[in-house]
Parts: sequence; C-alpha cells; structure tokens
Amino acid sequence: MPEKTILSRDLSPKDCAQFPNLLEKVWKRKSTEDYWQWKFVRYPFHKKAIVFENRYGDILGLNAFWLRPTKLGETVFSPWMAIDVMADPKFRGAGIAQDIIRIFVSELDKKETIFGFTNPISYNMFSTYLKEYIIIESHIPVMIAVINAGAYINTAKIIKSLISGVSRSIHKISLRFVSYRNLVVQQCDEIGEEFDELWNNVSDDYFWIQNRGKDYLRWRYISAPHREYQVWTALERGKLVGYLVTTIKNDSKISRGFLVDWLVSRNRPDIFKAMVKSALDWLINQRVDVVETLLLDHEKVWNKILKTHFFSKIKRTQSFLMASPDELKVDDLFLTLGDSDQI
Repeated sequence: MPEKTILSRDLSPKDCAQFPNLLEKVWKRKSTEDYWQWKFVRYPFHKKAIVFENRYGDILGLNAFWLRPTKLGETVFSPWMAIDVMADPKFRGAGIAQDIIRIFVSELDKKETIFGFTNPISYNMFSTYLKEYIIIESHIPVMIAVINAGAYINTAKIIKSLISGVSRSIHKISLRFVSYRNLVVQQCDEIGEEFDELWNNVSDDYFWIQNRGKDYLRWRYISAPHREYQVWTALERGKLVGYLVTTIKNDSKISRGFLVDWLVSRNRPDIFKAMVKSALDWLINQRVDVVETLLLDHEKVWNKILKTHFFSKIKRTQSFLMASPDELKVDDLFLTLGDSDQI
C-alpha cells in the first residue's frame, strides 16, 4: 500500500484520543479526549462521523454531523448539522477536502437537509462548492451589552476604574425597573421531566426549531466537560414556563458572559424579560466585561427586550449556511448560540 494512501471509515470511540492533536493542528485550539467522547460518543441522538487516516492509523481528517430531531411545521425530521470539518494542513492536497465535499453532495442528492454555523474558511468552501444546493446564506447578528466600558478604553488606571464603576452601575440601576409577578426565576442543577413538558407545550409556537427536551439539555448543558453552564428556570405557580442558559468565557483580557440558549412561549415576553433580568444581574455580579448573544433580525420581541438592557448589534456576525430540499427562508428559523457547537 503506498504511503500516500488515505482511507476513510466511520468513527470509533477510540479515535477521540487523536482529535485534540488534530484540532490543534487545524484550528490552533486546545481540547481533551473527554470533550470528544462527550461530543460524539455520549451525544443523545444519531450522529454521523467519517475519519480519514493513513495506513498507520494516524487520523488526518474528520467530517462529522449531529442529527438532532427538529420540528418543521407539524412534522419532525432530523437534519444533518455539520459540526466538525477538519483536514491536517499537510494533507489537504491529498484529496481529503474533495472527499468531504463528495460526502456532502451525496447526502444532498438524497434530499437531506444539511446546515452549519461556519467559520470564514469553511464558509468560503461550502458556499462555493455547494452553491447549487444552498437555500439560506445568512450572517446572524452578534449582539453585545458592554457592562464594563473601562475594559475597552486605553487610558490611565484611575480613569478606567471610574468608567468601569459608572457603566456597571448604569446596568444595575436599569435592572431595578424590571419587575414581574407570579414568576420565580432561579438556577437549577437538575433537568427533569418538566423540561419535556415545556418543550411539548411551547414548541408549536415555532415553525423550525431543534429539539430542546430533557435528554438534549442534560447532555448539552449539565454533562458538558469543557465548560460550566448555568440553567435558569422560570416558574409560574410552581410550573416550569421557560428556561435560559448562560456561561462565562474568560479570555486573556476580557471576561465575556453569554446568553446561550432559551425556550419560552412566543406569547409570553414577560417570562423572557424576567429570565434575562436575573441572568444579567448574576453575570454583572460575576464581574463580566461584556455579555453576548446571537439573535436573528426577525426575532423582534426578543430584540426589543434585549435593547432595553443596552444590547446592540456589532459588525461581527456568525455565518450560517443551509442546503435543503424544503422551501425555507431564514425568517422561518429559531436559532440561538446554543444550537451551534461553538461555545
């Protein structure tokens, strides 16, 4: 067998030991074997992952998908979400990239729906080679609320401290004007049957939305080994009527909080407002410098509520592509940061 021969096969759990090295080569990011075991082996729904290796079993590439149940109108189907597309830089010219494209085309020819939250490199590749299949090509706005303005100003330390104090105080004062009756918002550590009941009760408010039942939420936010999430619940007379998820990511200079995911009836903006109030209050007390989220432009009600807390769109966006036989437009979709695998 020639040295340059590259084989492809289905992923095996033991392959996860090699993925941290591959990720660092391709995207310069750190990870652990446990993270990949969680991502692929412990994923609660179906997945499809193809690995590319040489004759010695060294993994040179990966093409992976999650198949998460998704509500489309009155039906439920499982679209393919592209989550990891990687090829060792030394072997990109050896046919791995072409094989990855062929896998996509093969499934699209079978009338499968494939979508993904893309980075600039994969966005350019897929928007070029899969152009005839793509029905949605969007750049989802990133919204931020700057909590600590001093973190973004290069000036004397005393002035930075003064600006930081003022900006944090403004946010804290704004939260005092948010009040709600008959709702209790609190963090929870366990996800039970009540989350399935919430999903069943409110999912019909959305035309296209991915499953947010208890099995998915436990896996995604409670058992994740790479990040700590906070799950906020809204209770009305003891009944779960909404949830919201936050997390914090500390970079070298900036502490960023995130509104990751939420589910609430579209007819109850008061519940969303109450959860955002509690989450922001907690994040501010954790001394984050900024809070971020993703929100499509057509989500007018959620946008309006976030803007009352000084959220605004910035130039940075999240690229999103969808290829599907269905006649969909971006305004049909409900997407949050939590639907991606990027945090």
